[in-house]
Amino acid sequence: MNLKNLLSLMRCAMLAGGLMMGLVHPAHADVYVTNYGAKGDLLTLMNVACVSNSATISCPSANFSNADVGKMVEVFGGGLYQNPSNQTLVATIVSVQSATSVTLAIPAGITATNLNAVYGTENGAAVSAAVAAAATPTDTIIFPAGNYLFVPPAQANYNYKKYGSNHDAFNSVRVARGGLTFLGQGNVILIGMGGWTTYYDTSAGYNASVRATLFQFTSPMTNNYPVVFTNLTFYGGDVGYVGNLAYPPAGSTGLGWDGTHHAIAIINGNGATTFQVVDSFLIENCIFHGWRGEMIIGTVAPANVFMTITNCEFYDGNATALNIPMAHNWVSNYFHDTYEIEEFYRSYATMPSYFQGCTFSNIIGAGFIALNGGYYGNPTYTIKNNNFMRGQYPIFTAPTSELLFISNNLTTSQGIALGVMGYQGSTINSNILVAWNTFNGAQYALSILGNGNNSSASIYFCSNQVNNAWGIGTGYGWSTNVSVFNNAGVNCGLFYENQLQGQWLLDTSNQYNGQALGDSFTATNMFTYAHGSLGQMRNGLATAKYGLDDTQPLKIPAGAMMVISNASPNTYPLYPNAALSGTPVTLASGQTATFYWSNGSWATNSLSNLSAPPPPSPPTNLHPLLN
Repeated sequence: MNLKNLLSLMRCAMLAGGLMMGLVHPAHADVYVTNYGAKGDLLTLMNVACVSNSATISCPSANFSNADVGKMVEVFGGGLYQNPSNQTLVATIVSVQSATSVTLAIPAGITATNLNAVYGTENGAAVSAAVAAAATPTDTIIFPAGNYLFVPPAQANYNYKKYGSNHDAFNSVRVARGGLTFLGQGNVILIGMGGWTTYYDTSAGYNASVRATLFQFTSPMTNNYPVVFTNLTFYGGDVGYVGNLAYPPAGSTGLGWDGTHHAIAIINGNGATTFQVVDSFLIENCIFHGWRGEMIIGTVAPANVFMTITNCEFYDGNATALNIPMAHNWVSNYFHDTYEIEEFYRSYATMPSYFQGCTFSNIIGAGFIALNGGYYGNPTYTIKNNNFMRGQYPIFTAPTSELLFISNNLTTSQGIALGVMGYQGSTINSNILVAWNTFNGAQYALSILGNGNNSSASIYFCSNQVNNAWGIGTGYGWSTNVSVFNNAGVNCGLFYENQLQGQWLLDTSNQYNGQALGDSFTATNMFTYAHGSLGQMRNGLATAKYGLDDTQPLKIPAGAMMVISNASPNTYPLYPNAALSGTPVTLASGQTATFYWSNGSWATNSLSNLSAPPPPSPPTNLHPLLN
């Protein structure tokens, strides 16, 4: 058996278990980047002084030497004036004047004395040479301990003017082959360009800021073997969450969502006519932080490529941590203090995907995970056993299909949101199971928001624990075949379905604080299934009458029920219709009546001093997990 067949069998075995962990392939040889001129020698400078139109900078704490000639410097705020701020001065050192002063290839754009800077060997060319020297089919590219700076040639010495808006030029290491493992020995930090320069964005019609991508994998790729990153820190070079999400980022301040600033990008290269990439990517035991664009992005959408990210940490990002359209397994990762975790465009992956065993904390954007591009019958996406903390919507869709959101713990201000703005897809939100989760503090655990193409159907919300919530669910969108059953609420209000458009919603076997009527001392009180299946008579007028709303029969499914209890000391009549006609059920204090929806009307099933009889069973064959 040849090596490639062996690796394919190993990959299939790991996929069958839902995980791709550990080493994917044996190393053929070790290639040290330091043998090709790479140096992990980046240093930080404080209190840098410069003079406008002068190429000399100084720093009282520096220790420059002639060995620094040719190294790259980023002086933050020291470049060209852009009104109201100055871009980054990105330049090479051409001579050393003293231990505290050097001359750069280009002049500063401001007179200042308290600027921050970094400088070191630019390692893009050296690492690219190591990649070129790697043998096939598999080799390991090794980074010894150190801090490695990466600034592409397009950024040095104002060369960005030459490249304009050609983003394909703003990358440090371009790779077009598989079979490589990038390995850090000890504490290895790969540092991208954190400063910003400007280019004229022809689509926007104004100057926009630009940074750079560290690793760019460009299709079509050769040598169809896995690519692995392990034991590395990818630092974008920019400290502190920016918070300005304008796109493109402003050319006057550098603030915004910078679509050029990525740790790893997998794209379709210029002139490529296919979407060919290697069969799998594995990223393990890595740290990503300080990036202003998507930390890991894929614009290539190959059908049979799988990516695994495990035991990694993502934080301090101004965009999504992960924006990958290929099938994947994210497992045992930690995401915190960033804008958004993931955007998954689901139209291309041909294998099931997983997001499991991860922790999310302090997510600053509107939601944690954005799902779009769904189509009916696409491979299942399973999000399970994760811990969501401090943020808004854990999931929002526009649209998605075949989603399993199960056994997660959530402490968020909002719950699952179906059909949000920004529709991208070819179908409605459908076949979504939300089960066995614990929601803490969400306004509503489920919100159905979209209409038209972004409507929702075949939604199953079951066996969840909902604590300290306004209610189990709500929304203003269009939906049909929504089943909400076997959920338990503690300090949880009613379902509040009366804003929803569409056909029907089945509310059965749920425990929550139902609709309470009577406190307003009105003569007629109407229980509506739009507020859920539970209702309670309160202490009101002794002559009050109660009825069940039957005026919207298309929105009430067969098998629906209403359970009405009398918590008042009075005895009240309860009519099975909104017209208060026919013979009512008389409920004494402490009694409960159960009504079932049958043939377009409410029919009394029981009257008891104890409890309502078991409700009808929820729909069967929802998903194999429920059978």
